Amino acid sequence: MMLSDLKNDTSQKFILQCNKDGSYSLLTAASDGKSCADVFEISTEDGADINQWEYWGGEGQKFILEPSASITSQKISGDVNADGKFNIADIVALQKWILNVPDAKLTDWKAGDLCNDDLIDSYDLCLMRKLLISNN
Repeated sequence: MMLSDLKNDTSQKFILQCNKDGSYSLLTAASDGKSCADVFEISTEDGADINQWEYWGGEGQKFILEPSASITSQKISGDVNADGKFNIADIVALQKWILNVPDAKLTDWKAGDLCNDDLIDSYDLCLMRKLLISNN
């Protein structure tokens, strides 16, 4: 699929269901979770077809999710606590650090330097807030 093929509708969205064995099932949002991604004939071959099928919890409907090397090595702009995502916790951490709250710490201060001036200040905090709002 090409980036230009993205529709941002329910036909391309999934609900992750954690199974008891640690695997995940990819329930389709378009079916309200009644169908899921299913490996055709429970194949273990490279390049096996994946279809949408009624969810029944079979082996062909279980997936192990692992981060790709490019994702784990990629820095996330604004992720000052280095937990792999940018959210309100990063804004709170930066605000506490700017206000010099005791024990406040930035695990990855460079991720918070949104002004790209090698300084962390209130301008970066404002940009972080704006970025978070625009992502929601």
